[in-house]
Order: sequence, then structure tokens, then C-alpha cells
Amino acid sequence: MTEILQKLLICSVVLISGCDTLGRWKSAGADVVLNIIPRSVDKSLGEIAEKSQSVGKAKAVPEEAQLHLNKLAEPLMSLVSIPPLEMKLEVVQSNLPNAFAFPHGRIAVTSKLVEISQSPEEILAVIAHELAHVSKRHSMQQIVSQLGTVLLVNLLFGDIGGLAELAETGGQLLGLKFSRDHEREADALGVELLRKAELPLNGVSGFFQRMAEFEKAVAVTSEAGKLMSILSTHPATEERIEFALKLVSDPSAKTPAAQQDAYRKLKSVFK
Repeated sequence: MTEILQKLLICSVVLISGCDTLGRWKSAGADVVLNIIPRSVDKSLGEIAEKSQSVGKAKAVPEEAQLHLNKLAEPLMSLVSIPPLEMKLEVVQSNLPNAFAFPHGRIAVTSKLVEISQSPEEILAVIAHELAHVSKRHSMQQIVSQLGTVLLVNLLFGDIGGLAELAETGGQLLGLKFSRDHEREADALGVELLRKAELPLNGVSGFFQRMAEFEKAVAVTSEAGKLMSILSTHPATEERIEFALKLVSDPSAKTPAAQQDAYRKLKSVFK
């Protein structure tokens, strides 16, 4: 069988198994497509999207903040290796608390999130959650669900030009809101990463508490509309809060002294 016929056969199988009667992608079909797409595509699209996002042009933060954040996250970052992605962690300047991950492995934590945090465990919980999004390819899953067969055909025939163009014109595909299932999965895997790193789990509920306090504090300001837009990417649903409150750490789990020190130094940058 020629290579072209093999590709057409794969397309046909996925088209049949992946769509319902209304032409929407079922999860099984989306999983088949995702398994076909190499991680190198995540890397390419993530790099393109990063360049197109305004956050990439934001005011620079002191280099020492980047060093302290990376020292803080060492126990987690050492657990995750996803070739050919280059896992990268950094602080970006923003007056809104947030954290987000690009599919090529860049994870950003905003200066405001660092500022309002009250413990290293809260920042570590956020980083673990974002690492989970990258590991599970949630951004790519969102793209697959939106583009479906268009994406599959383009990739099978070696053409990501159209996708790259979409990403360059605002990164709109890569800015899609994660589904509740994706958030649940990232919560669960994030907790497992914290456990593997032998870190406490109380930062998960602490993060939700901190975001709720911030939301309440700015609800009457002009920032409220922007805030709700940002927080909608990580909705603190009752289910997620209940999940966080039920977490129990291993009694021996402690944040190492080196990471506690890195957190104190990181906080001091944004006082």
C-alpha cells in the first residue's frame, strides 16, 4: 500500500469513529487524532502562540525573580520531561493573579499571583496544575476538538501552515478555555506530582482561597470585568474546592528549606 493510501485510510477510519451524527468530535475520535499528532506539533504551535500573545511583550520582571521561582519549583520540574518540549518556568508582570501554560512547555506565573500568595505551597500547587495541563496535552485536545478533520488532514499531509497562521493572528486557538474535565484531570495529576515530589497538598485549597479573597476585594473596581475573564480560565467550581479541601498530605511531606527560602526571596521582589 502506498503512503498516500495509508494516510487516506487513517483519515477515513478516524472520520468514521470520531464524529457523531451531527458531525461533532467524540472523545474517542479525538484521542485517536491526538495519538497521531507528534509532540513536535505542540512545540511549533506553542512557540508561535507565545510570540503572538501580549504577555510575551509585557514589562520584564527582575532576573532574580526568575531564578527564585525556578529554585522554588525544582522538586516538581525535575519530575517532568517531555521531549521535544523544553519545560520553562517564568514570572510575567501582571496586575491580575493567574498562571498559564503553552503547549510547548512554557509555564508563566504572574507577579500578582506571587504577591497575593501566602505560602510556597500555594505557588507549587499552581505550577503542578500547569505542568499537568502540558503533560496531558490539554491545549492540543482543545484544538483537535475545534478543528477536527481539518487538523488531521493537514497534519497527515505535512501542512501546519494554516494552523500556524491562526495561532499567529492572536493565538485564539491556544487561548481556548479548558473544559471542566480538563481542569479535573489537571487537578488530579497536579496532586500526584506534589505527592511524588513529597510536597504538602494544602497549597491546592490555599490557592482557591487566595483567588476568592482577591475576587472579593476587586469586585467593586474597574478591574472586575477583566478579572472575571482571567479567572474563567481556571474556574474555582464547588466541586474543585471540595476536592481540594479533602486532600490530606502524608505527615512526612514538608517543603524543603531551600524552597521555602526561594519563596521568601521571590516574594520580596514584589513587595
